[in-house]
Amino acid sequence: MTAGVMDNRSVNSADGGGELTAAPADMTIREKGDGAERTPSAVRIRDYIRPAAALPPSASCRDALAVFRRDGERECIVVCTAEGEPLGLVMRNGFFTRLGQRFGAELFDDKPIERLMKAVLLTADADSPPQTVIDAALRREDGAFYDCVPVTENGRLAGVLSVSDLLRMSRDLQEEAIRSQAAIALQAANGMEQISASVGRVLESARLGDERSAAMLELARQGKDKLKRLADMHRLMAEQAVQQESRISALREEALAIGNVSALIRELTEHSQLLALNASIEAARAGEHGKGFAVVAEEMMNLANRTKRYADEIAKLTGGISAAVRDHVGFLQSERAETEGSGKLVREAEALFGQLFQSAETNRASTGEIGRLAESSRSAAERAGEGMRRLLANWSGKA
Repeated sequence: MTAGVMDNRSVNSADGGGELTAAPADMTIREKGDGAERTPSAVRIRDYIRPAAALPPSASCRDALAVFRRDGERECIVVCTAEGEPLGLVMRNGFFTRLGQRFGAELFDDKPIERLMKAVLLTADADSPPQTVIDAALRREDGAFYDCVPVTENGRLAGVLSVSDLLRMSRDLQEEAIRSQAAIALQAANGMEQISASVGRVLESARLGDERSAAMLELARQGKDKLKRLADMHRLMAEQAVQQESRISALREEALAIGNVSALIRELTEHSQLLALNASIEAARAGEHGKGFAVVAEEMMNLANRTKRYADEIAKLTGGISAAVRDHVGFLQSERAETEGSGKLVREAEALFGQLFQSAETNRASTGEIGRLAESSRSAAERAGEGMRRLLANWSGKA
């Protein structure tokens, strides 16, 4: 292997002989490498980057030792190409462990640092999503779990992240998530309060609706009762009209009978007049002997005339009565038809009021059910809001 060139091979830090072994392809995390959309976060990787010491692959182990000795807190050295691209890592503990082995210093002192470096398995862009970097770091094998993560910007080394940096970044992300969840919980609690208030208004409306339904139910019941009484009155009127029509018909028949009697009287009167006339003629023939008979004949004539006049008056009165009875019968028939028609309308109105009464009962039952459901929903919303507030208090305590 020539200095400054890394062909995806590295020295396995667990091996003691320094032979070359194939290393897995490195994992580079970039801002949009996974194509996922993320909610903007205030936690950024570039705020946690710590300065990194960089050496070329041709630098000696002595150079690396000098770097570690100048800074006793430095955890790693990044081996980079001339363009600043990370190739490998030299972790402090592993480096001193190798040099501390028997003849380690003599074997590696002037050897290139690439002999002791570990392949970079994970790199992150400065604009990579922090949680993605943390998740990738946690998935590393045990031998590389505590390795630093080189951070690049525009393909060049910008710094490193240690495990403590990753943990601090994870803690900040958790706190940010808690604050975000607390804000969401607060919004949810406020939403629950609004829901509870809205359900309270629905409950009040349901209560008013129940009162109005009860009033409508009572009015419908009263209207139904009054229409029933009116229908009964119409039925009674119709029955009375039928009875009166029957009586009038009987009166008309009696008037006709009286007319027939009047006609018979008129006929008898005419016969009496004829007999009186014949008697007068016979009395005139008898002379003196027929004077008394003539007086009787005259009285019979007068009686017949008066009887005829009375019979005519009776016939006239009977005709008037018959006409009046006939007109009254027509009026009764018309009135009965109107009574039957209005009775039909009243019965239809009674049926409609019965349906209205049933609808009012159903509406009141539905309103009561709405009220019970609204009360249950309000209680559930209040419990949910209280739970949100307790959760918010717990999160606030954790934050």
